Amino acid sequence: IGMNIVSFNQLIAINESHGLKTDESKHKKIVCVHWLKQQCKRGKECEYLHVYKEDRVPVCRYFQQEGHCLKG
Repeated sequence: IGMNIVSFNQLIAINESHGLKTDESKHKKIVCVHWLKQQCKRGKECEYLHVYKEDRVPVCRYFQQEGHCLKG
């Protein structure tokens, strides 16, 4: 489907390169799914977390409903 998949190591590097404050995760609770695909256009104005926190990545709605993800 042409989605950009970002590895865990790439996400760590992105987090470090942006020098994001650790307290950002206290205000923003869910990781931005567009940021995970490197497609978020809102930048710092985004209401979602731009730091990889595995326990804050939303579960795919297709997986929740169907038991498998239609997006890959």
